Amino acid sequence: MQVISIAVLLFALGLGLPTSALAYIDPGAGSVIVQVIIAGIVTGLFLIKTFFANIKNFFLNLVSKQKGPQNGTQK
Repeated sequence: MQVISIAVLLFALGLGLPTSALAYIDPGAGSVIVQVIIAGIVTGLFLIKTFFANIKNFFLNLVSKQKGPQNGTQK
């Protein structure tokens, strides 16, 4: 019963929405969109770089712990 009432509500709300907005994106909004896209790409690249650096450091620490001190002396 709840599903039917939700479907009727969504249908009623859909009837009240305009079919066309007759709007445009001005140059200021366009430049903000471009900046957001560029920032997302740079952030993604930075996250990938950090992720692989952490993986590399993990394996380097793992290898250095396995070797242990050489000739019984510590550095």
